[in-house]
Amino acid sequence: MNQHFPARLLLLGLLGLTACAGDPDTGLLAASLGEGDAPDPQRTGDPVRGRSLLLNNGTPDAPYLSCGVPRKMLDTLSVLGVKLFSDADKLAERNGGNADLSYDLSLATTRSGVEVVTTNCLLCHASRLGGSLIIGLGNPNVDFTQEGTTLGLPSASVDLLAFTLNAKETAELARFSRVSRAAASVARPDTIGLNPADLMFGVLAAHRDPLTLQWSDQAAPDAHLDSGLVFTDVPAWWNMHRRDRMFYNGFGRGDHARIMMSAALTCLEDTREAEAIDSYFPDIEAFVLSLRAPKYEDVAHRSIDRMRAAHGRELFVNTCARCHGDAQNGIEPRPSVSVDEVGTDPAYAISGSTAGTGAVAYYFDFFNRSWYGTHGAAGRLERADEVVYSPPPLDGVWATAPYFHNGSVPTLDAVLDPSLRPSIYRRSFVPEKYDFDRLGWPYETVTAKRGDASVYDTTRDAYHNTGHTFAAGLTADERRDLLEYLKTL
Repeated sequence: MNQHFPARLLLLGLLGLTACAGDPDTGLLAASLGEGDAPDPQRTGDPVRGRSLLLNNGTPDAPYLSCGVPRKMLDTLSVLGVKLFSDADKLAERNGGNADLSYDLSLATTRSGVEVVTTNCLLCHASRLGGSLIIGLGNPNVDFTQEGTTLGLPSASVDLLAFTLNAKETAELARFSRVSRAAASVARPDTIGLNPADLMFGVLAAHRDPLTLQWSDQAAPDAHLDSGLVFTDVPAWWNMHRRDRMFYNGFGRGDHARIMMSAALTCLEDTREAEAIDSYFPDIEAFVLSLRAPKYEDVAHRSIDRMRAAHGRELFVNTCARCHGDAQNGIEPRPSVSVDEVGTDPAYAISGSTAGTGAVAYYFDFFNRSWYGTHGAAGRLERADEVVYSPPPLDGVWATAPYFHNGSVPTLDAVLDPSLRPSIYRRSFVPEKYDFDRLGWPYETVTAKRGDASVYDTTRDAYHNTGHTFAAGLTADERRDLLEYLKTL
C-alpha cells in the first residue's frame, strides 16, 4: 500500500519511541540525572521470539493491541472487491491470519471472542526506502492529518459497514471508537509525515485511572490536552542498542520494556491484561536492541566513493564526534546539549522539561504514578530541569530523512549546509524517489502553506529548521566528503 495513504486507524499502536534531533531517541540528562549515572538494569529477553511477538501482535491470549475494527468489515470489503493493501505488503514469516494482512496490520481476538484488525507498531516503525522494506526505520510518510477515517475509509463507509455486524461485533467497534472520540480532543498535525504519538499517549492517559488502568469517557480535568502541542519525526530503532535512556531528552528511565508497552494503553481494560502483556515485552525489547542499521550499498544499490569517505572520516572526528560519538573508537554520544548550544527548535525540549504543560507533561506524570511506574519492573519518565536534547548516534543516518526532531530538513546535505534548507516546501512521499546522493527527500519550494497538508512551513513555532550549524564552516568539497563518510555508517 502507498504509505502516503490516510492513516488506517485513527490512533496507532506505537511503542512510544520517538526521535532525537532527527534520528535516535535516547540519551542522558546531565542537568537532572547526572552524567555519571549508571544504566538502569533491564530484564533480559529472546530477540527471535520478540520479533515474532512484535509482528503477530503478542500472543493469542494477550495481544498488545486488543481492540480494532471487526474483521467481518474487511471481509465484506474484500467481497466487494476493495483492497486495502497489496500482496507486496505481506510478510510470509507472520503467523496464521496475520500472514494475509499488510505488515503493519494485525489480528486480535477480544475477550468477547470477536476477531478484530488493528495496527501494529510497524505502521510507524517500518518504512520503505527505495525498493526495500526496512523494519526499525521510522516511517516519515504516514498521513495523520486526516479526520474521520478508519483503515483509510471515510466514516460514512464505516457506518454503512457497521450494519453487517452482530451485537458483540458492534460492541467491539464501539470500544475501539471511544479512542477515536478521545483523540478528537487534541489537534491533529496539519502536515503529512509528522507523528502525534506523544500527544496521543497523553490523551490515552487522561482517560485512564492510573492504578486500575480502566477507561473513563471523561478526560482528567487537569490534563490540559489543548496546550503544549508538538509533533515529531519517528526515529530509527537500531540506535537503541547504543544508549541507555529513551526519548528526545533522555527522560525514559527504569525498565525500558515497560515504557515500550505504552502502546497497550490504546486498548487495555485492566491491570490483569497489562501484566499478561508485560510478561513478554522484554522479548520485544530484546528484538529492538538486536536491530542494526542497514548498509547503504544494499539499499541504494550504488557504491560509496571510498577516497572521499576517508577524508570525510577525518572531518567527522573533528566536527561531529564531540556530540554524536564515534562508534569506531567506542565513543558514545554526548549525554545532553542545551537548546541554546544546538539551536534547533525548542518546543519539544520544553514539553519534556519541568516547565512543560499539556498532553506530554501529563503523560509523564501519569506514567510515574500509574501501574506502569509503580508495579514490578517499573519504568519512569523524568522531566528535565533544563531545556536540552540528546545528540543521537548517527548509525544509518543516511536513511533517516527528514532530519531534526521535528522533521523540518528534508535532506542530509541541508543539515550540513544551512543555506540549502528550504523555508516552505513540498517534499516527495514516494519511497522509490528517495535521493541517495543528497540523502533525503526531493522537494519543491512554495510561497505559502495555504492549508496544504503536503507542505511543510518552517516559519511556524515548533516547525523551525534553525540550528545545528556545526558543519557550516566547512567548504563545499569538505561537506561532500563528510556526506560520503556518513553513507558508511
